[in-house]
Amino acid sequence: MKQIEHFKTYTAKLKNIAGENETKQILGDALVICIGANDFIMNFYDLPNRRLLFTIDQYQDYLLDKIQIAIKSLRIFIQRLPQIQAMLPGSTIVYADIYYSAFNLLNQPEKYGIEVTNRGCCGLGEVEVAPFCIELTPVCNDASKYVYWDSYHLSEVSYQYLAKYLEAEVLPQFNF
Repeated sequence: MKQIEHFKTYTAKLKNIAGENETKQILGDALVICIGANDFIMNFYDLPNRRLLFTIDQYQDYLLDKIQIAIKSLRIFIQRLPQIQAMLPGSTIVYADIYYSAFNLLNQPEKYGIEVTNRGCCGLGEVEVAPFCIELTPVCNDASKYVYWDSYHLSEVSYQYLAKYLEAEVLPQFNF
């Protein structure tokens, strides 16, 4: 739940710069889109302290515990959306499940012109992740046929699909 901590830090900094009233105006007019993921490989293998604190099995258990806590928190948040909305007059709070939409890409790839769902376009598409997809790494001929760019991150065509979903299903819930 670091996003909430980051938001509190940002709000405090903004108040110092712009003042209380201007901060309320800025945040009141804000459109916030949160999209998040957790890179297992990047967190475990890239952060040296993780390997000192956990074995791979312990880290998997640690992540599962964190996911369970996050799911419980999310369920509570979704149940409280009407109350939160009532406390913030003039605001619009919307919950969008992009993971369900992403699963559509995997379950019905032909519907979106996608042919490859089990590996990424970069390198072998099984182990390469963003920092390892460099100029020397071979890539597929047509990334638009792949759900994934590398072994973890979605391809541009997948992100375009998610953007269209958000535009069609989520943005209309805002009264612009």
